[in-house]
Amino acid sequence: MDLINSNGNVSISRTLWCEIPEVKQSEIFNTLHIEQKKLQEAKFEMMTSEASYLNSLNVLTKHFIQNLYKCKTASKDNMDILFGKIPQVKNCSEKLLLDLEKCWQDNILLQNICNIISKHAEENFSVYISYVENQVLLESTLKKLRESAEFRETLQKLETSMDCQALTLSSFLMLPMQRVTRWPLLLDAVLKRLSSEDPEHLACRCALTTINK
Repeated sequence: MDLINSNGNVSISRTLWCEIPEVKQSEIFNTLHIEQKKLQEAKFEMMTSEASYLNSLNVLTKHFIQNLYKCKTASKDNMDILFGKIPQVKNCSEKLLLDLEKCWQDNILLQNICNIISKHAEENFSVYISYVENQVLLESTLKKLRESAEFRETLQKLETSMDCQALTLSSFLMLPMQRVTRWPLLLDAVLKRLSSEDPEHLACRCALTTINK
């Protein structure tokens, strides 16, 4: 299973680890007891949820940002307030997902996944701090832009597109904040299924500590 196809698009669908053909066909699958399988599902959820998140950022970029920058009643300064930090968070997710895919291709048990997340959190997740700090200004700017009839009409057309799956622009703009606050929950779900003697236990604790800084 490839997370990213030859065109550079995220191709993963939300599914369970145990349902992946490579897993079902592997010799190791039947050797795992139920708690070990739950651990694998928790690890896999970290990867698939990141892929789903990046897919949504791609919709935000290609569907909303590219079209709203063409709206004549919206100044470049206002558009930059709304969308100026999206490229950084999108790039952060892309780099993380590339390493997660390599981890998956190397080992279906996703060994070392917590070390990867810890490394990216330490080196790249600062973009989320900047994004969250801009949230109040972002919301007030969007509210002001909605006072324009042309902007409202353009936005309504975009939000009713099938590409959005009934989500509004405000929902898409909340995604980075929701994603970074979800990481501790995802890591904790893995940690509670690891024994303290497991080599991955320390790596997971370190990742959780880094995320919570």
